[in-house]
Amino acid sequence: MKVSALYEGSYSVDNSKKFIPFDLAVHNPKDRPASLFIYVQPFIVKTDQDLIVLDTGLGYTDENNKLILHENIRKAGYDPDDVTLVLMSHLHYDHSGGIVFNNNDWLELSFPNAEYIVQHAEWEMAYSKPSRS
Repeated sequence: MKVSALYEGSYSVDNSKKFIPFDLAVHNPKDRPASLFIYVQPFIVKTDQDLIVLDTGLGYTDENNKLILHENIRKAGYDPDDVTLVLMSHLHYDHSGGIVFNNNDWLELSFPNAEYIVQHAEWEMAYSKPSRS
């Protein structure tokens, strides 16, 4: 088994729930009061049988509308089309934003050849009441 991190970036998040890029070399945490500072980092796991994505991150795209998660999977030496399983720890946006992506105003699964797995209780919680996360 081989596990690789798919670093998507560091962000500050305040009560607006917006993810604002944050680089400690450039930005000062004091300029973002009452913010949570997070690293978004999905993982890819290669086993003998499967290529597994653990969480899908924010789902951000680059300037060419390419999914950053897909680019990071390629950098790790894999093809996103070969992903067979997507395991979701939970459905907060920073973990699940990359489940789908906008392709010319059409939402598409980020991993169309994969089976997506979410805990039943997490699914029920996510869709039973409004959430800001």
